Amino acid sequence: MKNLQNFLIKRFIILLVLVGGIEFWLNQVINEYFFPVMKGTFLPDVDFREGLSGGQIKIIMLFALLQLFFNMINRVIPFLGSIGTEAVNKVLTQYYADSSRNNMEIINLSSFESLLLFLFIIAIYVMLVIPYVVSAFYYVKIVTKEMSEISRIQREERMEFDRRRNLMLSDIAHDLRTPITTISGYAQALKDNVVKDDEKRLEYLQAIENKSKRMSDLINLLFEYVKLDSDGFALDTEEVDLCELLRENAALIYQDMEEAGMDFEIDIPEEELLITADKMQMSRVVTNLMVNAIRHNEPGTKILLRMTERLGIVTVHIADTGACIPENIKENLFEPFSKGDKSRSDGKGSGLGLSIAKKVIDMHGYELSIENGPEGYTKSFTIKIHLKN
Repeated sequence: MKNLQNFLIKRFIILLVLVGGIEFWLNQVINEYFFPVMKGTFLPDVDFREGLSGGQIKIIMLFALLQLFFNMINRVIPFLGSIGTEAVNKVLTQYYADSSRNNMEIINLSSFESLLLFLFIIAIYVMLVIPYVVSAFYYVKIVTKEMSEISRIQREERMEFDRRRNLMLSDIAHDLRTPITTISGYAQALKDNVVKDDEKRLEYLQAIENKSKRMSDLINLLFEYVKLDSDGFALDTEEVDLCELLRENAALIYQDMEEAGMDFEIDIPEEELLITADKMQMSRVVTNLMVNAIRHNEPGTKILLRMTERLGIVTVHIADTGACIPENIKENLFEPFSKGDKSRSDGKGSGLGLSIAKKVIDMHGYELSIENGPEGYTKSFTIKIHLKN
């Protein structure tokens, strides 16, 4: 909406300048050509001042029309017509002629001459009004066109939103159905005492626990995703030391890195670097990105957490040496339940973690993207923060 306002204001100013220029040119034409003809034909005793403005021209034409009106009245009621003509003549000669001795009475014109003068005055008025009428019509056309385009875009966005919502609901149902089916089957087998072996029973119970945990994780992530998108949600921002936040989250995830058989490199400056952020939500972003790196890479992968600051731009890299992400997957990587995301099919993830991270970063006004990694790394999830002076 702000872009539309700026666009319309710019167009309005341009039209004002153009109309002002055209009106100035028309005033010159009227002063140079039309007034001399009008004076010589109808008002030989009046010398109009040079360089009359558009407003003055309109007033003179209006008073000339009044003179024509009183001229007609004079033929019926001479006394009243004479008073009106004298009053109009006095005003015109005092303010718009070179000398008050000039006389602008239009009494002795014939009916044909009065008609010609009337048409002459209307022509001048039309000349002065046409630029405003054309510019107003053009401006209305611009506004109508822009509003139609906005309506079209909003309809397309709504259709796309509905499509993505339906797809997300379908994917949620799919991701919940598999563990529910497994839990139901194993529970039924245990209930019917189909499994006799204690070790096998323990295996079934462990599977039920794992599937239940996966369902719980998915529902919690879905809750977080929906909460971030709700009207009532707002970030609880404060001054946060980004370096300290990154170190805290690195410490929390370090053991998971070791258990996954991965090398963890940390490159974070020691000095304080303050940003405006919701500390809890930013911690969730960093954690999600590092957990994502653990889940989607093989043991022996090297993972990097690095922060740099240059020319007022802070860059946080969460990079790894794992396999590159195909281009067709990169395009939709931050969408919920991203297509081509095998994390959902292999049970390593929900497909919502990156969507939540992207949404949180966008709400902060920062940037999150997938890029080629720094030297020695294949890919990097990169957060960019523009520091305020």
